[in-house]
Amino acid sequence: MAASDISHALPDETMNDIPTGMTMNELFAIIEAELVDLGAYAERMQEVLSPALVASPESSLCRQEAQMLDILTQRLQGLRTFMEHLRRGLPETWLVDPSRAARAVVLGTLAERLSGAKDVVPLPAAGEIELF
Repeated sequence: MAASDISHALPDETMNDIPTGMTMNELFAIIEAELVDLGAYAERMQEVLSPALVASPESSLCRQEAQMLDILTQRLQGLRTFMEHLRRGLPETWLVDPSRAARAVVLGTLAERLSGAKDVVPLPAAGEIELF
């Protein structure tokens, strides 16, 4: 992250050069929410696909694939917990402008959410398809 993207409650004359899009706490909360959603999707995939993978004729290979779904779900949960605890320890005065980083994200609605946009199209509900 470039120095121009983050600040630590700098004196007023320096703050004019630094974008003040949101606090780090706000950004971390947005990332946390994304991880929660992804974790729920992964958990749902695991619930739906794992029984079929385990029952497959190529059971040993498919069992490994089912275990990868479990690992994905656990890692997303771990990252969400990590972000939550990091966010709790951040000073409220730390500011960040996530716009440049958000522009690098290919999915438009995800980029909007990460940049802190307030009126973003909601995520599709479980069972809905999001077409590209």
